[in-house]
Amino acid sequence: MRARRYLWSLMAVLAPIAPACAEMVRDWQNMMHYPARVIAVEWEGGRLDARSSVRFGAWTIRFGTPIHFAHYESSLGYGLRSVGIWGDNPDPKGPIGNNVLRCSNAAVGQRLCTLTLGTDTAWCSLNIWAPSGRMIDTQSINIPCPTALDLAQ
Repeated sequence: MRARRYLWSLMAVLAPIAPACAEMVRDWQNMMHYPARVIAVEWEGGRLDARSSVRFGAWTIRFGTPIHFAHYESSLGYGLRSVGIWGDNPDPKGPIGNNVLRCSNAAVGQRLCTLTLGTDTAWCSLNIWAPSGRMIDTQSINIPCPTALDLAQ
């Protein structure tokens, strides 16, 4: 009886810090979903999550440490809107820390990378960061836009 009471007390304490519910979002272009933690990104040909990678051309994308956030970004001067999938620190100078995507290429090895998903038009890009981490050295590769994002809010 004591063990059962202890277990229920423990569950009551831990329940508020349980992970947020994840849901598959097909209208990922809608700003009401952000910011959110990214569980997975789905394309017609594959799924990027903690267990699986995707490949675009010569680049293979994997999650780094499993805390990835999607942020809705708006360039007021240019009228561009996008969803950026970065790490837990969306710094305009580049991804900081280990909580970012990892891209690897047989010729150059591993690089930090991010995803930029256009919300008004059908453009999406994989952004490969140079070893210096400087934005000016970033290589952008056009990729298909995802069909859905699995988000925890």
